[in-house]
Amino acid sequence: MRRLLSGLMLVVLAPLAVAAQETRPIEPEDYYRVDRVSSPALSPDGNHLLYQVETVRQDRNDRINHIWWVDLRNGRNQRISTQGINSTNPNWTPDGRRIYFQTARGDERGTHFLNFTEPGGEAYRIRGLEGMPRFHPDGSWALVTRNVPVESEDEAGDGEEERTLPPTERRPSHWPSGTPALTSPMDRAAAGQTEEDRNRDVYVITHDVYKRDGQLGFIAPPRPGRETVTQFYRVPADGLPEGEERGERLTTGEMNKTFREFSRDGQWILFTAQVPALERPDREPDEDEDPDEERRETGIFVMPATGGESQLVYQSPSGVRGVSLSPDNGELAYVTTEDPITDDPHIRIVSVESGEVIRELADEDWVFSVSTPTWSTDGGHLYWVSAIGGQDQLVRVPSQGGPVERVTDGRHTFAGFDANLDRQRIAYVKSTAERPWEAFVANLDGSGEEQVTQVNTDWLAQVRLSPVEHFTFEGPPHNREWLDQLRERGVEYMLANDAPDGERFEIDGWLVYPLDYEEGRQYPMVVSIHGGPHSRYAETWFPEFQMLAAQGMFVYYPNPRGSSGYGMNFQYSTMEAWGIDDMKDILRGVDEIVARGIVDPDRMGVTGGSYGGFMTSWITAHDHRFRSALTARGIVNWLSFYGVSDASGLVEREFGGMPWPFRSADEGSYDLVMKLSPIVWADRVQTPTLIVHSINDYRTPLEGGEQWFRALRKHDVPVKMVLFPDSSHGLSRTGEPWLLVRRLHEYMDWFRYYLVEEGPIVVQDDDSQ
Repeated sequence: MRRLLSGLMLVVLAPLAVAAQETRPIEPEDYYRVDRVSSPALSPDGNHLLYQVETVRQDRNDRINHIWWVDLRNGRNQRISTQGINSTNPNWTPDGRRIYFQTARGDERGTHFLNFTEPGGEAYRIRGLEGMPRFHPDGSWALVTRNVPVESEDEAGDGEEERTLPPTERRPSHWPSGTPALTSPMDRAAAGQTEEDRNRDVYVITHDVYKRDGQLGFIAPPRPGRETVTQFYRVPADGLPEGEERGERLTTGEMNKTFREFSRDGQWILFTAQVPALERPDREPDEDEDPDEERRETGIFVMPATGGESQLVYQSPSGVRGVSLSPDNGELAYVTTEDPITDDPHIRIVSVESGEVIRELADEDWVFSVSTPTWSTDGGHLYWVSAIGGQDQLVRVPSQGGPVERVTDGRHTFAGFDANLDRQRIAYVKSTAERPWEAFVANLDGSGEEQVTQVNTDWLAQVRLSPVEHFTFEGPPHNREWLDQLRERGVEYMLANDAPDGERFEIDGWLVYPLDYEEGRQYPMVVSIHGGPHSRYAETWFPEFQMLAAQGMFVYYPNPRGSSGYGMNFQYSTMEAWGIDDMKDILRGVDEIVARGIVDPDRMGVTGGSYGGFMTSWITAHDHRFRSALTARGIVNWLSFYGVSDASGLVEREFGGMPWPFRSADEGSYDLVMKLSPIVWADRVQTPTLIVHSINDYRTPLEGGEQWFRALRKHDVPVKMVLFPDSSHGLSRTGEPWLLVRRLHEYMDWFRYYLVEEGPIVVQDDDSQ
């Protein structure tokens, strides 16, 4: 059933029109002018809030973070970290006397401290408190996790023979430094100047993981070395005395341990570790399981905070997340999912005494996400932040069972959340589709919300922004048996027809109105498709959409089936059927908007990145309604993607296995990945296309953009390719600021010229063959 929030439009449009003469439209350079707030942390007494502010420095082409605090009693905000030194992830010591955060000062990197009750002075290190120290509730000491060599009776060199590696396992004695020169000669300053040194510039690869997106250089092979294991150490809050290196060791054994939390009373440490799997008669082995390999499961342990023997409380055959002890230490809660593709997460309550599961929570009518649950002070409820469709909300569930209840409400997402249960207060950073990030505080029940920062207030006073409408519509029926006919019936049949019956998903869509919208006019529209596909668009700040709207266009962005935030059935409904019903969802939203008479159907564009880039190319190969397209970091050939991406496992998971045997309709995924590769359908594309790609994108590598460029050129489709140097898959979010803004200009120019000014900017020349 369709629901339109049209009332919002009447409220928002009027004040924007009044302010039109005093303000200006948003532009790509505003990326430099908006600060991002994150990492809220309430003080133990509830009177102060720490938060982090990220500023983009246009003159230096970088970003810098500073730590700020606000006195919640009088609203005074003040920077506490040193100007010009990057500082992140602030937190409080339990007594509130100090704050600690991550920073780099000269050669010293890691955890630094500042005195809060005695302001002034420089940040300092505390000997032994490195990494991420976990402070005991009484504040007198902290637990530090260290990797230490596995203890062995036979030390290296005591009569052991060195194992000779076969050629395929031998590790090179040298690994080249710097970034691989994929498109230009190697930097001569870094290149070897003699024959011997030049040979050291050669990469010899025999290991599986040799590149990872976001890391421009290739990854060196693992070096042989002594095996290590994690151990917990006790370090005084004021640091170790001179001459002492590690502190008091609390744990032994050869399990790699993950610290979870201290009990509220400080008596116990809760941790998890991998342990040998139990024999479970009702368990069915996985298809790809190696019978000779020892199976492992996750064990949940408690141990005295003073050290001593640990107790295995519970052992889970499925994944374990978000473990937490009840205030009376009698029960523990953890989040699990039996099958991460078919089952929604839920909470299990385990008796610490018996080790038995005694209740399950959020397991029937709750399909949304479950993050780490936090017990209320009386143990009566568990709280967590959940992604609910396109919103983030604080929710809670009675610990004895019952329905999940929303604590907060509204059209927003969070960029950080903290709770002080003793003071019954919460703090969060939120943004909306119409406003960037600011910090807020409220009571634990969600009442009394108050904005406590004004980081972007001055900027907001300078610009005019467009209202954003949320609406819903029904997609075609979801029927797994019908989708399974794709291999047999083919793509064209599946796109031309819907399943005869099945579940009707309600699809979320958002519509950004053109700046200074005038009722009665028709405007161009750009359709934007998110990546993933198992991610989502949300009620959050998207400056790119506001910038397009400032050019005089609607911007429509949906969450088609396959998106996260709607339960596993919705999220994985596209398995082995990418581009079929998810494409229909997107286009049905277009039809809904066009039917209102507000969009010119002859002036529409489509864009997307990653999965959205795949879908943009896929749509233009099968639907000719769009006047222009922009595909970013897209995938057009699943077979070549499988060979070069650092996320090649996506093909096996989403398309039914490895792309072999060749041309088999029954085994592997070759038949399906070829049917669902846009490159196979490139001869049908007519839409002028801009291709945007990062040269060092290892997630959806550059070869995808190159293949699409070549295919469209060969078929006389107007096409332009813009390649960004020294950039990875995340260019649009965390890329080099100058290049990120250049990318925004490419988007604005492309759609403005084709949809607003109606002038083509790509002319196919005669040598395209």
